[in-house]
Amino acid sequence: MDIIDNLRAATEGDVSEALERADTRLPIESVVDLLEAYNRILDQRLGLPEPTETETKRMP
Repeated sequence: MDIIDNLRAATEGDVSEALERADTRLPIESVVDLLEAYNRILDQRLGLPEPTETETKRMP
């Protein structure tokens, strides 16, 4: 299962299902990327504005 499949599952159904299907060997950065992409898709579907640059910066 790759990140794209998990993202597709997350956008079509239950987030917990997608996370359960996720490869637990993924580095945490990949999981964070997956969740950020999922959140962007949800925001778009809800018609929310794009986040500002400061809102998207990760903490060091």
